[in-house]
Amino acid sequence: MRTLISYLAAGIISLALAPLAARAEPGDTIEGSGVAAAEVTEPTNIQHVEDLRFGRFFAPTVSSTIRILPNGNILPSTGVAGAISIAQPPEGRGTAEFRIEQDGNRNFIVILPTSIDITNGAATMRVDTFRDRQRRIINLGRDSVFSLDVGATLRINPNQAVGSYSGEFTVTVVYL
Repeated sequence: MRTLISYLAAGIISLALAPLAARAEPGDTIEGSGVAAAEVTEPTNIQHVEDLRFGRFFAPTVSSTIRILPNGNILPSTGVAGAISIAQPPEGRGTAEFRIEQDGNRNFIVILPTSIDITNGAATMRVDTFRDRQRRIINLGRDSVFSLDVGATLRINPNQAVGSYSGEFTVTVVYL
């Protein structure tokens, strides 16, 4: 009797497994499906608001500097200190300013140039020691707006050639 039950159990199990074995035949394929997803958002924005302005000054007789701090303070070196007290263009002296729209509460870092040269077409001056200050000016929760103030140091050569000097620099915002 025991053998008969064993044969019956083996037969029932093989009948139950028969459909499974049929799906596993060589050459058979089984397919599944998944979902592809993407999200398109508006680009994060950085806007130029104000240029970095070292103003007008007389050419010093010794190497000099004009340093503009990110908070707007102006620090001329001794060689040019007396030469900056002249009438200024309407925009005056001051920091560069950019507006950065924060992207979904993500932190970011700002990368400034090491140095640039500004030119009047014939002569150059070096601008270096770029520094920045970030201030949240609009708090929208996840998408706030920051003001980025950028200062730097202008290196003036002795008897610097007269003229209007300019040059471009790039501010890079990297989201983490």
